[in-house]
Amino acid sequence: MAYQSAQRCFEAIQSNAPDSADTQTDIGLNLSRGLSELTASVAADIQSLRRQLAALQEELEALKSERRRLMI
Repeated sequence: MAYQSAQRCFEAIQSNAPDSADTQTDIGLNLSRGLSELTASVAADIQSLRRQLAALQEELEALKSERRRLMI
């Protein structure tokens, strides 16, 4: 969904902008910057999810241990 929105925005800018090398360079730089920001955001989200997964795995192991203790 976000990609389609970005694509429509890019096409609108491109159709309204004069066809010059400077304009194409600006568009390219903006797209590159946006992609870099998106990549950094996705990487941060992945790190956060990994930390959450590790915490959940630790909690699961603690619960399993507690269950074994109670069954004895």
